[in-house]
Amino acid sequence: MEHRVNRPRVFLSHSTKDKVFIERLASDLRRCQIEPWLDTDEIRDGRPWLKMIFEDGIQTCDAVVIYLTQSSLESKMVAKEMDAALIEQLADSGISFLPYVGSSKLRIKLRADIRALHCREWNDENYLTILPTVVSEIWRGYTERVVNSAILQEENRRLKLELELKKIHEQYEASTFTPSEEKEFHYLQTVLDRQIEINYNLYEKKEKEKDSAVIGKYGYKFSLLSSIMMLVSKGYFNFEPYSWHDLLETQLKQRDLLRSIPKDRGQLGTAQIEIYPILELQTYGLVKRFEKEIYHGRTEHKYEFTDKMYRFKYWLDYNGHSVKTVTFESACSVNGEPQTSSNN
Repeated sequence: MEHRVNRPRVFLSHSTKDKVFIERLASDLRRCQIEPWLDTDEIRDGRPWLKMIFEDGIQTCDAVVIYLTQSSLESKMVAKEMDAALIEQLADSGISFLPYVGSSKLRIKLRADIRALHCREWNDENYLTILPTVVSEIWRGYTERVVNSAILQEENRRLKLELELKKIHEQYEASTFTPSEEKEFHYLQTVLDRQIEINYNLYEKKEKEKDSAVIGKYGYKFSLLSSIMMLVSKGYFNFEPYSWHDLLETQLKQRDLLRSIPKDRGQLGTAQIEIYPILELQTYGLVKRFEKEIYHGRTEHKYEFTDKMYRFKYWLDYNGHSVKTVTFESACSVNGEPQTSSNN
């Protein structure tokens, strides 16, 4: 029979010769919202009765009431049901063991461990007097078992949470960067490590500068991420357009990329970069804006690298993405003739 929620279940151990007394008790227990377990009701035809009693019966109950009479003391089955090892197992499981004797004279015949228990006399003469206390003990044992079970479940839940928290702390301590940093820095690397262009118009040489015409273009592609990290590596505290342009032109000149144009063909104009990523860097929290006074109350906006930028650079270095130089790929044309090359 399936265990009912919020209702105690009690195993009634007895001799078949005391059937009338036990059936009366079972009926009264049901009226007190207690579910009795009787072998005559619970063991179905063809089922192994020992298994049904000791596994499906006693172990699924909240209390065991054993009614000891001369007949039950002579019953081998009752003897099995009050085995010392089984009683100890019941105590460990929080199952109440409630022995009663039909006559006080029978106490002398009980085992020493049973005699050590409070074992009251209960028979037809004092049935109604003892019944309320029996019901009370069953409900009390049931309540204590439910509470202890809930406490145990809560302790197990808290222990599980503590172990999970300890595991998380160990992961944090074992890693230089937090999981949120790892996720964000991977994203920043992806969006910033893209190619942009720095372009120079090539002007035809004329006696008067105003008569000069554009005859070609020199454009160089480079990694936005590499160029920004180059600024940080060289000790720049702010991100400024002129500093960025100067750094890129210095890199180009060091590799003779700007002097590769024959002098008789023309002259280069001012560098133009297709984007100015300050808003993007500010959005990602890599720079912050501040105002600096330049002259008699006049101010200008500056963009200072944040601690997050330096943390990001550390992450790149830590993962083997240290930026030591800027790589350029050229896509140039002079008088309509394309010229392509690369330089590291």
